[in-house]
Amino acid sequence: MEFSRVGVLLVMLSVLCLPGQAIAQLDIGGAVKRGAEYEANRQAQKLGRDAVRCAVDNLKCIKKAEKKGKEVVLVDENGDPIADPDESSGKPPGMSSSTGAASDFEPGNRVIFEEDFATATVGDYPVEFEEIQGQIGVVEWNGQKYLRNEEKYSRMAVSLPESLPEAFTLEFDLFEGTNGGDGVSIALVEPTRFDSAWMQYYDHDYLNIGHDSSVGLWGPRAEKIAATQESRPSDGIVPVKIMVEADQLKMYVGERKVAETSRVSLGRSDKIYFFLDSLPPDNLTYIGNIRIAAIE
Repeated sequence: MEFSRVGVLLVMLSVLCLPGQAIAQLDIGGAVKRGAEYEANRQAQKLGRDAVRCAVDNLKCIKKAEKKGKEVVLVDENGDPIADPDESSGKPPGMSSSTGAASDFEPGNRVIFEEDFATATVGDYPVEFEEIQGQIGVVEWNGQKYLRNEEKYSRMAVSLPESLPEAFTLEFDLFEGTNGGDGVSIALVEPTRFDSAWMQYYDHDYLNIGHDSSVGLWGPRAEKIAATQESRPSDGIVPVKIMVEADQLKMYVGERKVAETSRVSLGRSDKIYFFLDSLPPDNLTYIGNIRIAAIE
């Protein structure tokens, strides 16, 4: 039996009123789901365009299209695209324009390195980055470009024109998959190894973001120094802001100050090492808008 437009509309309106995480966990009854799929498929065939149109609750349709490299268009009960305010403004979902708890964060005033990947070619690896392990490449998502890992235990280094000064800030945008992996770790001195146990042999402090149990500062041999218990920093893109002045550290993820300490010993070099430990293909790490600046 074909569902009426009114019935499908009521379902779609109720779904759209839910937060993103609730939508991801939503289990619509089979009959209602078939009704939504029927409308989406009917309109996709009618319009005959390359983009794959999926009902907003049809996660199977969305994932299948993304794996094939197809553009996904979420549609309402009439097959019309659903407007996404973040996409129309060029901002990724979850991106915050306010500093919130990071109101005492002051970006460094002398830029050492800055990259938003706007001119990078999708599929390539930027020359300013050293690909150490795994597979990482440029992708375009919601009108912006990011570096994304395609393999677990992907490692890269940002090559700087000079060694990091005693006082500096590091900023970037981050999305780390919410269902697995150990997030993103950052080291300022080259480790002796890059496998999953690298931190057990590391002689300096390092930062961890998106960890499955906490986020903040760790010391040699994976000693927790200053960290906030949090399952994940966000289910969308969040700004990460790190301020280091000698042995002082302030670290923010999204709207939260997740670490503050006066006993940090990160070391310094002319590279910043990123360890991406999310679990592809369902959980991928996106990094964008990197800015590193000296505080003078």
